[in-house]
Amino acid sequence: MFNLAMKFTTSIFFLISISLFSFSEMCFADEKQPSPQFQHWIENLMKEYNIPGVSITVIKNYKIEWTKGFGFRNKKNHLPVNHSTLFQAASISKPITAIAALESFSNKHFSIDANVNDLLTSWKIPYSQYTKTQFVTLKLLLSHTAGITGVRETGYPVNKKFPTVLDILNGVAPANTPPIMMVRKPNIKYEYSPASYTIVQAMLVDMYQLPFDKIMQKLILSPLHMNNSTFIQPLPKSYYRNMAWPYLPDGTIPANSPYAFPQANGGLWTTSRDLARFTIALQKALTGDSQDGISKKIVKEMMMPGLSHNMGHGMEVNIDKYGAMSKGKGNYFRHAGSQTGYLCILVGSKQGGNGVVIMTNSGPYMTEKEVKQYDFLVKAVKHISKIEKWQ
Repeated sequence: MFNLAMKFTTSIFFLISISLFSFSEMCFADEKQPSPQFQHWIENLMKEYNIPGVSITVIKNYKIEWTKGFGFRNKKNHLPVNHSTLFQAASISKPITAIAALESFSNKHFSIDANVNDLLTSWKIPYSQYTKTQFVTLKLLLSHTAGITGVRETGYPVNKKFPTVLDILNGVAPANTPPIMMVRKPNIKYEYSPASYTIVQAMLVDMYQLPFDKIMQKLILSPLHMNNSTFIQPLPKSYYRNMAWPYLPDGTIPANSPYAFPQANGGLWTTSRDLARFTIALQKALTGDSQDGISKKIVKEMMMPGLSHNMGHGMEVNIDKYGAMSKGKGNYFRHAGSQTGYLCILVGSKQGGNGVVIMTNSGPYMTEKEVKQYDFLVKAVKHISKIEKWQ
């Protein structure tokens, strides 16, 4: 009797799951779908790079043109990628954090050129020889020119304790990275620095006296209707049901995954569709159509290059229509993300409202320097840009 009841319960759960998936697909039934030729092309490219699952959302004329899942979010159980499948956004967390910080400074009438130590209360950037003549500002942190250590996070397995932001800043257990500190004078060199965004996270928490995920929910995720997104780390198991499991290039799942990452610089879980909503909000704001607190002034600040011609304040800029860095004044912006078992990219135009978000559940350990799967993103963006006839 017990076994019969268990089988009945399992069957009901399976039917509910199928029904929910079918309902999710029906919600977008009237939306344009990619051509059979494109679907065949992307599936072949996935096989070439051994990528289990991909989610793609294409933007056209400031609207979502289509969203499509390819392959599996869970190979073992043959669970397909769908519109609401969660992926790690990895470093695409940074531009969303940047917009939240720029919006907060605008609302509170703070200058982005002010000393951030005046706003940090729980922790301070240590005084050193490098800060004698130039203090650290939000503008420098967002553009990776603050002179902060460039150590990359490798993540935290689910069987290990996740550190607090103060643990990470101070480099104390259970943090697995050294203390965050100055390594050169501010504003003299561009060096990609995830740690700079951990400082921004601490500053926002001090300003609002709320957990970071709640701040981001209030400022960005809820207003932009990014309803399938969260900055909660580690990801609660209640979210696992529609999560894209991470896979290494050899097709195996990393032990004790999914890994957790510091929130501001790599902790967002989201969908390609939600990231497209964020992209469209930036694009519309650039036309003068403010989006729930995101104004033209804020986005123009984000898009302004710092010391690097291609790095703005939270977003890569001067990008061409193929998603590549342009020596001239490219009309596009982008940000990519790579973490253990995940790889993604966001590309958008500054005018015209075109763009694409691609998310995959394949990538090497963060300790690996080479990410061969990035070529998959490059080829996919270029192919889509040609199909959509981007200018």
